[in-house]
Amino acid sequence: MSRNRLASGVARFYVELMRSLPLLLLLLVMFYVVLASSSLNKTQIAIVCFSLYFGAYLCEIFRTGIEGVEQGQWEAGVALGMSRSPSWNRFRTKISRSSSSRACAAPCAKPKREKFS
Repeated sequence: MSRNRLASGVARFYVELMRSLPLLLLLLVMFYVVLASSSLNKTQIAIVCFSLYFGAYLCEIFRTGIEGVEQGQWEAGVALGMSRSPSWNRFRTKISRSSSSRACAAPCAKPKREKFS
């Protein structure tokens, strides 16, 4: 979604990597390889892993919610006088936030059982 190709590429790589790895594999790799020499205990490493893992899923949910805003709503904002200036981004965020919040609320509120079974 970013116009910056580097930021977009890094975010896409992170989301795809976290979505393709099983959670148990991520926990094992982080515990025994990446954070083995750190002073973090098991609980803190688990919190870091869960944050990385579910952050990628939430990132994807919000991305699809924002991209799901219909083109007509963007055009309505332009018709109301919202120009494509820097202030446009602030108004565009308000439009997308109100429209995409309904699309994002259900997947965020309902836990996925297949992740844990």
